[in-house]
Amino acid sequence: MKRPTMLFRALVGEILQQHDLPSSKDLATVLSRIEKEGDSFLAITLPTLGSCLEQALEVGFITRDAHPGFGCDRRGTLPKFLKGLFMKIFSENGCLKDDACSDAIFGIRQICSWAKKPLEPCSNSRNKAAIRKYKVIEEDLKRYDVITESEDPVLRRVSNLLWCGNIFSDLATQSLKCYHGSGATSERKTKNARWDITTWNQRSEEYFPVADHAIHSYSAFPNLDNIVFLSEEDELPVRVVLVPKTKKTPRVIAVEPIHMMFMQQGLMRYLTKKIETNALTSDSIRFRDQHANRNGAQSSSLNRKRATMDLSDASDRVHLNLVKNIFRDSPLLPYLLASRSSRARLPDGEIVNLTKFASMGSATCFPVEAMVFYTVIQCALHYHSGITPTFASIKRFSRVIDVYGDDLLVPSYSREIVQTALEALGLRVNANKSFNKGFFRESCGGDYYKGYDVTPVYLRHQLPEKLNHSTIAQFQSLVETSNQLYKKGLWKTCQLLRNMIQTSARKKIPRSPYSGEGLVFYSRMYTTDLRWNADTQSYAQKRIVLKPVKEKDECSEYGMLLKYLLTSAFSAPGCNDHLRTKVVNDYASSVKLGAFKVKHRWVPATIGGLVG
Repeated sequence: MKRPTMLFRALVGEILQQHDLPSSKDLATVLSRIEKEGDSFLAITLPTLGSCLEQALEVGFITRDAHPGFGCDRRGTLPKFLKGLFMKIFSENGCLKDDACSDAIFGIRQICSWAKKPLEPCSNSRNKAAIRKYKVIEEDLKRYDVITESEDPVLRRVSNLLWCGNIFSDLATQSLKCYHGSGATSERKTKNARWDITTWNQRSEEYFPVADHAIHSYSAFPNLDNIVFLSEEDELPVRVVLVPKTKKTPRVIAVEPIHMMFMQQGLMRYLTKKIETNALTSDSIRFRDQHANRNGAQSSSLNRKRATMDLSDASDRVHLNLVKNIFRDSPLLPYLLASRSSRARLPDGEIVNLTKFASMGSATCFPVEAMVFYTVIQCALHYHSGITPTFASIKRFSRVIDVYGDDLLVPSYSREIVQTALEALGLRVNANKSFNKGFFRESCGGDYYKGYDVTPVYLRHQLPEKLNHSTIAQFQSLVETSNQLYKKGLWKTCQLLRNMIQTSARKKIPRSPYSGEGLVFYSRMYTTDLRWNADTQSYAQKRIVLKPVKEKDECSEYGMLLKYLLTSAFSAPGCNDHLRTKVVNDYASSVKLGAFKVKHRWVPATIGGLVG
């Protein structure tokens, strides 16, 4: 028997046992359907049943035709599979019980979502469908060319109050520090090699002068002769690629050219800092902290004061005209346009002109979409209230809005008008992942029912045969999965997974209530394999520790010094020979993304010398 199937059977059996329910029929169904349908039963079919449950919690009842693929008895409406758990939530006729069991809700969602998000590529047919959808969205956006640029007095006033005041008053080329991100580039260059900037867009020069951003000192001015300035017709397109999301559909992202990523990273850092500290936006828009959205979802699952909303293809549906309209009078707009790529190369080589502002993968995509959504929501709330936008009214509404990317929280009374406003501008609300009427809410990876956490644990990787530098990411993920199962109280499944990990790793992974450095199995009760360290007066624990692999990554002296300038806050009109030699030696290698050496050594394992 395959280990993934064994693990899933153990999960189903343990959840049913916790509810004193028989498991033989459900386990037989699992085996039969996996044998007939393969992995698609776990990764595609079961998640549809979980979605059916969520929608039933939203509307207050479940119908016979709501769960295709899972038959029901002639007398009732509940699916035969996991019927015992469903009966703790719904009556025989499908109505939601007032005392619906939150543990049963978690159990069903855990079973249905266990294999929903494997980090594995989709089939070729699904990949091609995703690319077709990408192109369809581009065509669909053209229908909104006129409405997204049309004049609206409320939109204009809200936009001006938010983005045309003091928030960007210091925006200038001198206030931006461009930088390279850690992700890939369309030219497929290594981390160091990308610091040798050889191309620049002519249209970007006014707001991102290459002399201010791409040279390390006055002595490097002759290097500007090596940079090719591209006309709009010759600009490099983004490279559209597919990365794992779910087995049903991949995530479509765009890999930016080196010089565009360089500009976008600088603008992104400026934007996020300004927005998270501005009085009119700091209560609502966040880019690093998801806790506000999760806490809002949890409290709203009790009092139902706010709705959670999720947008479909959010990045791909932000129309360029809408961005131009919102930031028309803002000093930010020319910088956004100067750092925006206008074309995309699809996997088959086809090049398309982009109607969207930017695809996911652009560093400015995330902050700009959040600003756009926030602006539209503010407009909808002002329309609903019938008041003229002012600084005071925007500040007041900001306290009931939370925006993290395309995860939105808005007042429940405004849910429909917010959806109408968003969709009128070409955006799409995902009805299956937006909740308002019932007691279920989800946002930013936190799922709640009447205040109880019903977030499932996902199995992202299959178990490799052995632990080495190429499989360490899988082992890290599996150890974390086992720790999440432990914290959810699924201890039998947790122990089975840990036994499998231990067997494949061939090195002992200790237990501890403290995470720290290295691989460790979480335990509330035990800390194992300890040794007293007299030098630090604390205990140490022998763990598998990951050391990043460095690779030889050559770059010209010009590129090395530019990297040193921007990463070490070094600035001087010139560099002496000693410093040049030091910089070149220090930066002759770079960390290889996702690659680690596996070490087995003693690390600090407790806090204050106390054993957990």
